Amino acid sequence: MAASSSDWPVHQLWPPSGGKQRTELDVVLFHGLQLTANDSSDAWCSTWTQRGHDDVCWPQEWLPFDLAEPVRIFSVSYNAHNLFPLDHVSQIAQNLFQTLMNPRYKWHHPIVFIGHSFGGLVLKSLVVELKRASTIRNPTYNCSKATVQCAKVFLRNVRGVAFYAVPHAGSSNIPTYVNKLLRCNNRHDAGIMDNIPRWQRDMERLSVNFDGIVTENEIIIYAFCEGRPMEQVGILVDFSSARRSAGGNSYKVEDADHMEVCKPKSKEDPSYRSLLQFIITCQEVARKCDQPLEESSIWKRFDIQY
Repeated sequence: MAASSSDWPVHQLWPPSGGKQRTELDVVLFHGLQLTANDSSDAWCSTWTQRGHDDVCWPQEWLPFDLAEPVRIFSVSYNAHNLFPLDHVSQIAQNLFQTLMNPRYKWHHPIVFIGHSFGGLVLKSLVVELKRASTIRNPTYNCSKATVQCAKVFLRNVRGVAFYAVPHAGSSNIPTYVNKLLRCNNRHDAGIMDNIPRWQRDMERLSVNFDGIVTENEIIIYAFCEGRPMEQVGILVDFSSARRSAGGNSYKVEDADHMEVCKPKSKEDPSYRSLLQFIITCQEVARKCDQPLEESSIWKRFDIQY
């Protein structure tokens, strides 16, 4: 199992603790819902294991050696016990924003976000929060001028987002699935079905805001879609919902259900090779368009205040 060299909620998968190396790319992972256990503290790692090999965290053990240029890889943790209402997702994003603005991370290089299911909603909300913070002195955070500038640099360096079975346009099967899991774990939330109309409206608003930022910042999107139904549930996130925002840039993992879609079987798995090529493309586009906004003096000169 992967080891973390960073404080919760940001875990550094690569380079290892104490390791120093030149970095040309940052990858940040966002895990999905964790409704089946009382403690989901390891979701930042367990989400990203090789299928059939729970001791292999593939972003840590494969990506650094398959990418031609040196990379930093982070995986973030958050409370993923609740899907409704979407306000919960926004609060997670606000907390992550404040954590990631810490100057210790120095986001100088092209950044690729990768999110599974609920994690895709979290990263979309984070992108929206970055845009808000970089546009105005947002009272939500009481940001300093330095933090506003750092948010601009961070957002400008986000070059790509890969989504794994993210319900951008909602899903008719999600409420049934969530209720089933809650009942199996002796949890009950009678308000889930009542929250669906509001949840769908919030999802649409989040997608519209996110899509506008993607267009403005020329962020490349890639979507992975589940191809195998879950037992007693079916396809949890249908193809049209999962590939929204991605245009034609999508890959259907025919032999994977919703939980398996982000768990490649091997380094030769077509889904892993597709992700690898996507990350390489993001790097190439970043080099051709312009240099990443390093603005290293921003991170060095200011004591960030929230």
